[in-house]
Amino acid sequence: MNADNQTDMRSQLSTKKILFLFVLTLYYLLIGYKLMRLGIHGDGVEYASVARNLSDGVGTFWKPYLDDRIHSVFHEHPPLVFWIQSLFFRVFGDGPYLEAFYGFFIGIVILGCMAWFWQGVRRDFRLPAVGSWWPMLLLVPLPTFTYLLQTNRIVNTWTVFAIAATYISYRSTLAIHHHIFFSLLCGGLVYLGFLAKGPVALFTFAVPVLAWLTLKAKLSKAITGTLLALVTFAFFFLVTSFLFEDSLKFWQGFWQNQIMASITNERASGDTHWYLAERWLSEMIVPFIITAVLMLAARLSIRRIQFNRQALFFLLVALAASLPFMISTRQHARYILH
Repeated sequence: MNADNQTDMRSQLSTKKILFLFVLTLYYLLIGYKLMRLGIHGDGVEYASVARNLSDGVGTFWKPYLDDRIHSVFHEHPPLVFWIQSLFFRVFGDGPYLEAFYGFFIGIVILGCMAWFWQGVRRDFRLPAVGSWWPMLLLVPLPTFTYLLQTNRIVNTWTVFAIAATYISYRSTLAIHHHIFFSLLCGGLVYLGFLAKGPVALFTFAVPVLAWLTLKAKLSKAITGTLLALVTFAFFFLVTSFLFEDSLKFWQGFWQNQIMASITNERASGDTHWYLAERWLSEMIVPFIITAVLMLAARLSIRRIQFNRQALFFLLVALAASLPFMISTRQHARYILH
């Protein structure tokens, strides 16, 4: 390797590091001042109260407790996120900013998982190296992203499980080795996502078929991967139901209080069916502007942006996760992150 090539490589690495640090700085600037606010949305206060009660030994995993008047057993959401956050209360205590810093930490984990997935797909298909800053830049400026992190929403922690399960499902279909292991692991991660957010986690079962349609994966692997993941999910669900009697009672309460109430419009319906699409377009203005500025600064032509098979795969996965919310009668801005 001659001196000129070494100089070019150093320049590329330096540019990637600068852009990566730029995204992290932007993330801190956008959410940092929000961390200092003591007031958060009412739902976030409820979730933190349930987690705090768990850390104090009030309530159990399958009987999360909020108050004596309305929610002696909190059926509004599955219990895993409350249990995870209760560990933070046990370790760091009940400080006024713990919920906000928990959101900041989860945001960093989400960005790390995105970078991991992005680089994995590009490496598998030997695409030109593009720094992890690019997918992170599309997410960080979204107002909803930093708002949800600051307000202690369930979806924040669930997103970590969703990205991990989707990536492992992708690996189960495309990997040359360990196909069975990845399929079984995917089923376990989907179950954790189910424990965190409920049925919205089930979109991951569509990933192998989407990989077959877009990435030319083997149909046999897509079918076996999906079946193994489904069997693993069912196994964990049945085992926990058998070992913990309270788990079945919890899911019955969750089904009545959350799922059926939403389907029958007993809960607040929110906005129109097209609200999420309209809100997403308005939110994406900011990252699009930042991207345009960076492209102008780097003198990159828009013609270099290609919509390839990998991009189609990511788009279809996003639609699989999001379209059910557009069909639902409940429409809220926070569903954009699903």
